[in-house]
Amino acid sequence: MKLRLNIIAIIACLPIMVSCEKDITEKFEDSQQNVFILSGELSAFEHPTINLTRSITMAQLDTLQYLNNAQVEIRSGDQSYQMEPGGYGNYTSSELLLQPGQEYHIHCSGEELPDASASVVIPVLPVVSEITLTVGDSLDLHLDIAIDDPATFRDYYTFYISGWLMEIHVHHDETGIETRDTLNVFTNYHLNIQDSVFEYSGNLQRFQIIEEESRYLSMVHFSDRLFNGSTHHLTVNSFLWSFYNDSIPEINIHLVKHDEHYFNFLESMTRYDPYNDLPIIQPVQIYSNIEGGFGLLTSRSHFTRTIDMSEWYYDPALLELFAK
Repeated sequence: MKLRLNIIAIIACLPIMVSCEKDITEKFEDSQQNVFILSGELSAFEHPTINLTRSITMAQLDTLQYLNNAQVEIRSGDQSYQMEPGGYGNYTSSELLLQPGQEYHIHCSGEELPDASASVVIPVLPVVSEITLTVGDSLDLHLDIAIDDPATFRDYYTFYISGWLMEIHVHHDETGIETRDTLNVFTNYHLNIQDSVFEYSGNLQRFQIIEEESRYLSMVHFSDRLFNGSTHHLTVNSFLWSFYNDSIPEINIHLVKHDEHYFNFLESMTRYDPYNDLPIIQPVQIYSNIEGGFGLLTSRSHFTRTIDMSEWYYDPALLELFAK
């Protein structure tokens, strides 16, 4: 009898449960409004370029809508320029070259969306006062890069070394005969470097917090919190064969200075993507600096120094060591 009463009670509750059921997508459709999604990185001495899409609701998950008919204006002081569409949501202005230390304001309107805007300041150029490169008898390479950091405010940097590597490709024809050729590939070098100021590594697709003392990295990001207002000697120790390419004997040293928005985005990516080795888990990207919309507009300035490596790559004594 007790079991029968329980079944009757469950059946009596079913109409109430069904009457309260509501498709969750209706909630999103009622509460969400499409807005501008503005993204871009403004670089010193380059023309400004941004990308515009629009947000989607739960009922529009299969759509990605580039916006090619918006009105986009970029202003600096009393000067104003209209950015022209170039397709796939890209807008640029060929009349304006961005200057270090200047503030720029971007305003987007049209496309039946609420107006959106963002402001950034192009960082002043990073200052590298000295670069020293030495190669030992055992082909060990040492780089010392002196960064002069201003004391006025917090600065954010990215460091990497790029150049050409020579890859060997093996091919087989229908009969199984093997042939080999070489291909020059431009890449960021992987370096085993140690430096206490490094905080993050990775590129725009994936960042991670640096914790290990010994690091094998291709791109590192750091602030000046440990050397603000002083000169920091960033050191790289590697081996010459890690960079070797006798057809294009050069390496490129890069130091990029970012604004605070880039670093805030980087921190949100690392702290809200705790399982970055599991691709099925989507990180929650919470940082945005767009007023009236969503997305990220950042700015940067870039130092690059190309070092000619012919002195070492064409040295007969070193070539003998390579052959061993």
